[in-house]
Amino acid sequence: PEPLLTYAFFEYFVQLLALPETNRPMACKALIQKLPTENRVMCQYLFQMLKEIGKKQDKNLMSAKNLAIVIGPNILRPKPADGTDVATSINNVAVSYTHLRAHETP
Repeated sequence: PEPLLTYAFFEYFVQLLALPETNRPMACKALIQKLPTENRVMCQYLFQMLKEIGKKQDKNLMSAKNLAIVIGPNILRPKPADGTDVATSINNVAVSYTHLRAHETP
């Protein structure tokens, strides 16, 4: 099955890493707004749940970074035929981490 952030948007999410860190949350939110409606709604629910899990990181050890490592490859990845390597997988996690940080409360 296609990941939540869709194959078509993979490169756009990777390109977020080239932006200054202060611009990433806004750019990420804008990109999510372009997802298909079903994916966008599911993102809202998923990221709200992950935010709640992250609030209890002192007990469950699931910081935004740990959540990104676990969830990232499941919601953002290139098409398998792209011949992806380890570096691309690391980018997946980094982009997901950026997205999770964009939804954390200060």
